[in-house]
Amino acid sequence: MDVTFNNIQDNIVYHANIFNYDKQFLMNLLKFNIKLDFTEYANEKKIQDMQPIINYLKLKSKEQAQLMTYAYDNEFRQLEEEEVEQEEQQKKAQIKSATKTLRYLFNLFMYSFEKAEEKVKSIEGSQIEPGTDPHSNNVIACLLFFDGISMVNIDLIKLIENNAQYTGKSLKELIFMILNHKNVDFHIKEIASHILSIDLMQSDGNINAEPNEDIYATSKELMKWTYELCIQKQRDSCLTSNLSLLLTIDENIDYFLGEFNEELPCIRKIFELMTEADININIIYECLLCMWNISSNKKYFYFFENKEHKYIEKIVQVIRTNKIDKVARIGLMTLQNLLESQICVEILFDIKFMQTVSILLTNKWNDPIIRELLNHSLDFLEKNYKSMK
Repeated sequence: MDVTFNNIQDNIVYHANIFNYDKQFLMNLLKFNIKLDFTEYANEKKIQDMQPIINYLKLKSKEQAQLMTYAYDNEFRQLEEEEVEQEEQQKKAQIKSATKTLRYLFNLFMYSFEKAEEKVKSIEGSQIEPGTDPHSNNVIACLLFFDGISMVNIDLIKLIENNAQYTGKSLKELIFMILNHKNVDFHIKEIASHILSIDLMQSDGNINAEPNEDIYATSKELMKWTYELCIQKQRDSCLTSNLSLLLTIDENIDYFLGEFNEELPCIRKIFELMTEADININIIYECLLCMWNISSNKKYFYFFENKEHKYIEKIVQVIRTNKIDKVARIGLMTLQNLLESQICVEILFDIKFMQTVSILLTNKWNDPIIRELLNHSLDFLEKNYKSMK
């Protein structure tokens, strides 16, 4: 009664935030043959028929995500009558197995966490970590599944949040239970923190919801936790990954640029990472994504208008020296936002950005949007050249 992840690339787990997680940690998951094992849980809870759950979890990741998306649509969207009829005919039983799987995974997660916790309490110096016992493996595999399914379709975090309540705790409570536990391996905590970052971003993005002060308080707590993990464990990718999600929320940007940065020099850290030699390109991209989030609201233009800090110069430097499509795209999108600030435009003229754009236009970019962004910047600057002289 188990589901083995023999090939992580064939499973939904592959879609988790693996490009940011520690490579050795992921290799250990394969080495230890990490799997979901329902045997003890099902026997103790006297669950008779686990086969629909096993069948769902053994599907290819694309099929898992598709069925979970149908389940999300069924619960949160008002489907057209034709869609409902088709869904009822073709997918009703499978959709039920998808939502049932989430519920069982959360119950398995809670059961396994409590069992793993009992073990570490009895063995001094031990931790809940990969390969130590089936319960720890279940904890890791469940978290990777939640993370993976959310990375395939970020809307599914709402379905995950709702099903977390079957444990008797909210998703936030479950995550902080892990983050604040001294005997949980920090790699597991990192996965949990990413899930919560996704959830907070999507909760704030719900246009029908009332402003929720709990979202902002939780975000602050998570931002502090993330920065401390980054410093203590040198997990730069955790910092940039979580911040790039959390800084989609304006209230979090207010906190990040103000109180948070006064207490912890996080802005300096972001720009150091962005311009560090031989660093993971995904970290650079996520640093720029943080800057794009900030630049997307005019009220934060003052941050980039500060000529002393030379933030615009550093962003241009990153685009110029890392000629990678996604880096160029998000960097140029940030600068395009800032063209609405006269002071930022003056800075671009001062650093001869027009010349940089001309050079970048000679590159062969795979993404056509990059050329559009470059041409837009060049046209804008040429039209404003005389008035800025």
